[in-house]
Amino acid sequence: RSLMEVEKALVQWKAELLQANEVITYWEEKGPATTPSRPRRSSEPRTLEEWKDLVSQVEENMAENAETRRSLSRRLQQNKDAGKELQEQLPRRVLNEDLRAFLELIQRVKVLEFERLELEHFWELHRRQLVNSDDERERTCGP
Repeated sequence: RSLMEVEKALVQWKAELLQANEVITYWEEKGPATTPSRPRRSSEPRTLEEWKDLVSQVEENMAENAETRRSLSRRLQQNKDAGKELQEQLPRRVLNEDLRAFLELIQRVKVLEFERLELEHFWELHRRQLVNSDDERERTCGP
């Protein structure tokens, strides 16, 4: 689940970075003004330097996010490997056939739950990418 939350944050950081870079490009070409397709929000930076600082912060956050993702991916793989090893050892470690069958069912339920979470995560990522794409299209082409 943590890996999915990190992925979700990365998608948000990418959208924020894209927006900040668009504003910086606009300001460098045409000066500080709000574009007709994107009105200024009160929480946004007010100067070009503040926008550049925001880009630096977002890039730092994305780098930290990527490192966290790598770390979580490694831990997930270690857990998967340990789970496979335990599954292979189950017939030798648990001699009672009924208990072994019960433990195998529990293990299968956990695998299915993980797969469901994974699919839900990819669905959410895809949904967010579509929303970001739609938002970008509205900003550039108008509603």
